[in-house]
Amino acid sequence: MRCVFECIVGLRFSAQGPVSGRRYQFTGPGSRAEVDPRDVPYLAQMRVLRRV
Repeated sequence: MRCVFECIVGLRFSAQGPVSGRRYQFTGPGSRAEVDPRDVPYLAQMRVLRRV
């Protein structure tokens, strides 16, 4: 299953997945990153991101 998140604010943002340990980079509004499905619950709580 492909899980993609998009940054919805005007700033650079990075987050590290607590399960996979993978670092996700967002460079500003509209930037997207494919996310490990195990990290989805964590990233879904962040107000600066939305799942697409």
